[in-house]
Amino acid sequence: MDIKERLRKARQAKRLSIAKLSEIINAPTKTISNYELGQRKVSVEYLALLHDHLGVNYNYLISGKGEIYIDKSQEEKEEIYQVIKERFNLNDDEIKRIIDEATTNPKMRELFAKIIDARHGKKEAFDDIYRILNGMELMTS
Repeated sequence: MDIKERLRKARQAKRLSIAKLSEIINAPTKTISNYELGQRKVSVEYLALLHDHLGVNYNYLISGKGEIYIDKSQEEKEEIYQVIKERFNLNDDEIKRIIDEATTNPKMRELFAKIIDARHGKKEAFDDIYRILNGMELMTS
């Protein structure tokens, strides 16, 4: 299977028409069609759009290896790990416990998502963090 077929397969796996994909990623339908027909060389920008908007795995698109879609929970865990590692002096076991809690407990998941938003400069996230913390009950181990 070559890249044009993998592009089509990734789009069809999400049950998207070329027109709908065009709308989602803001790319001309003709361009998408040309990529899938092999009439135009696929741009890096297009691959990035598929990755960013649909969660398509770069490795799959380029080489055909791996899953079509990225496991978002693994991606979230890696980002949470980086935030914790940058801010606190914790060992790997402590970080893993925090990540497990953040990905299984809905309130903690929401809290960490807002912390990540704040880290990316979203100022309104601080109000959300305050609201979440005020609404949490004391958690005991």
